[in-house]
Amino acid sequence: MRHFLLAATFLFGTQPAQPADDFAFRFEAKGCHYETIDTFRGTYSRYVVEPFPLTLSGEEKAVIFQAITASGFFELSTTVNPPLLSDGSIDWSDIYEIEVRNASGRHTISWRVSAEWSSADEGRRIVQLVRTIQKVIGGHPDVQRLGPTGDGCIGRDSKGGR
Repeated sequence: MRHFLLAATFLFGTQPAQPADDFAFRFEAKGCHYETIDTFRGTYSRYVVEPFPLTLSGEEKAVIFQAITASGFFELSTTVNPPLLSDGSIDWSDIYEIEVRNASGRHTISWRVSAEWSSADEGRRIVQLVRTIQKVIGGHPDVQRLGPTGDGCIGRDSKGGR
């Protein structure tokens, strides 16, 4: 984990951005591999795992905050790549949302991953942010004890709900 944190510091700049005392975020992958990291409540959950307490270290928070800052998150519109498909339906397998609070300000973005969007500059920056969040959280000892994530699509109903 230490090597990843040092690599992230290098990737996102040599002067690490420091989150404010009220920094918190919520990351939700709302599709097949449902996962929620909610530092507002101090919980983590994913497909077939009920929410349980999760506390991040100052170093983990700093790495995630750096990734948020480097992605240009606070300058992004609320809906980055709309989750609606051309026929008006929602592609449940690829919807994500991140909400961030820092220095009393809040910003939330939601998006649907698609190949064309993910290869654009905005998409690449958000994909890198998500990878950083998942790498930090995946390296947390409490999350590692859970084992493999499984596949939530198997238990999904025809409208994408649970």
